[in-house]
Amino acid sequence: MSYAICRIQKCGSSHDIAGIQIHDRRERTHSNSNPDIDFSKSHLNYSLCDNSNGSSFNAYIDKQIAKRYTGKKAIRKDAVRMVSAIFTSDNDFFDRLTVEQQREYFQSCYEWAVKRWGAENIISSEVHMDEATPHMHLEFVPLTADGRLSAKECIGSGSKALQQLQDDFYKAVGIPFGLERGNRADLTNGEKPRRHQRVAEYKENTKFYEREKNTLQATLQALQAQKQAYTDILHAAPENVIEGIPVPSVAKIAIGKENKDKLLYSPSDIEHLQELAKACAVTAAANDRRSSELDQQAERQEHISAELSEREHLITIKEQQAEYARSSAECKLKEAEEKQAFYETSDPMIQQLQQRVNGLIAENNGLIRDLRQERKTKDSLTEHNTALKEQLSDQQEQIQPLQQQNGELSERVRVLEEELQERKKQLQELEQKHKTIESLYDTACECGEYVCDKVGLDFDRILDMRLDGYRLSYIFDEGRGMSR
Repeated sequence: MSYAICRIQKCGSSHDIAGIQIHDRRERTHSNSNPDIDFSKSHLNYSLCDNSNGSSFNAYIDKQIAKRYTGKKAIRKDAVRMVSAIFTSDNDFFDRLTVEQQREYFQSCYEWAVKRWGAENIISSEVHMDEATPHMHLEFVPLTADGRLSAKECIGSGSKALQQLQDDFYKAVGIPFGLERGNRADLTNGEKPRRHQRVAEYKENTKFYEREKNTLQATLQALQAQKQAYTDILHAAPENVIEGIPVPSVAKIAIGKENKDKLLYSPSDIEHLQELAKACAVTAAANDRRSSELDQQAERQEHISAELSEREHLITIKEQQAEYARSSAECKLKEAEEKQAFYETSDPMIQQLQQRVNGLIAENNGLIRDLRQERKTKDSLTEHNTALKEQLSDQQEQIQPLQQQNGELSERVRVLEEELQERKKQLQELEQKHKTIESLYDTACECGEYVCDKVGLDFDRILDMRLDGYRLSYIFDEGRGMSR
C-alpha cells in the first residue's frame, strides 16, 4: 500500500534557507549530512520551476518582501520567511510508474501547490532522482494576497488546518494516482494529534521503517528457500538407503506415514555434505584454473608453432627471390655482353648516332637557355607587378583617410547648410518683427503727432525729452506752457 505524502517545514533564519538552497540545487559535490545522495545520478534531477533565475533564495525572498509586503510593522527577525514542502511516496509506487508518469505525478503536485499558495510566491521546485526515493522539494514565500507575511495563514494554524491540508492534497493528487491517505487522527473525538516531524526527521524515520521492511523481506525469502529445500528433499527418490542415521523428530513428523520409506538426511550430515561440497568446489576451482593455464600454454605453443611455420615460409620466399635475382643478373650480364659485341661491330654507325645525339643535346641546351631567360623575364615582371600592387595598396591606404576626411567635411557642410537655413529662417522672422515694430512705431508717431496737434504741444520736443528719460507727467506739465 502506497501513500500520498506531503510534508511541510517552516524556515526563518537565513542560514537554514541557504542550506536548503544548497541541497535543492546540488551546489556541492559531496554531502556529509545526507549519505544517501548518489551524485553520479544527479544529472537525472530536473526543475519544474525556478522563479529566482539562479539568484540565492535569501535574495529572492528579500526582493519579494520589499516589492509586495504591505504591513505597517517591521518584520520580526524570527519571522517565517520561507516554507519548504516535500512531495513523494514510496519506492513501490515509483517502481510501477514510467519516467513520464513519475514526471506527471510531480507536475500534479506542483500545480496543486501553485493553486493553493500562488504562482507568484513559488521560489523553486526541484525533483531529485539521485536519492533512495524520488521526491520533489518546493519552496515558497508565505505572502498573503493582501501583502502580509504570514505562514500561519498560508499553511493553516493548528492540527485541524494541517489535517485539512493533507485531505485536500489526497483528494487532488492521491486519488487520481491510486494512492492511499495516511492514518488520520480523529480530532473531533478527542484523539491527540501526532507530533509534527521535520522533513529531515521524517526522511530518517521513513528510511528506518524501509530498512526494517527490507530486513523482514530478506528473512522471509530465506525461510521460503529453506522450506523449498526441505520440500525438494522430501519428494526426491532416495538413491541409497543408509542405516544407522538418526532422523530428527521434526523430520519424522514432516515425513509422515506415506513417506516413511523415503530417506531424510540429518542436519549433521547436511553440514558434512556442505563441507565436502565446499572442498569439491575449491578443488574444482583449482582444476579449472590449472586447466585454464594448460589451455593458455597450449595456445601459446600453437602460436609459437604458427610463428615458426610463418618464418619458414618467409625464408623459402626469400630463397626463391634470391634465386630469381641471381638468374636475372645472369641474364642481364649476358645481354650486356651481347650489346658490347654489337657496339664493337657497328662502331661507325654508333659514332654518327653519337654526333647526332650531341647536336640534339646542344640544340636542347640552347632551348633551355632561352626558356630560363624567359623565366627570368617573367619573374622580373611578376616582381614589378607585385611592387605595383603594393604601391596601389599604399595609395588606397592613403586614400582611405582622405575619404574619411571628405566624409567628415561633407557632414560638416551639411550641418553648416542646415545652420544657414536655420539662420535664414531666423533672419526672416526678425525682418518680419522689425517691419511690424516699424509699422507700430509709425502708427504711434502718427497718434502722438495727432494728439499733440490737438492739445497744442510740440511733438518733436516732447519725443526728445522722452528719449532723454523724462517722465510723461513732467513732459506734459512743462509742455502746457510751451507753444508749438
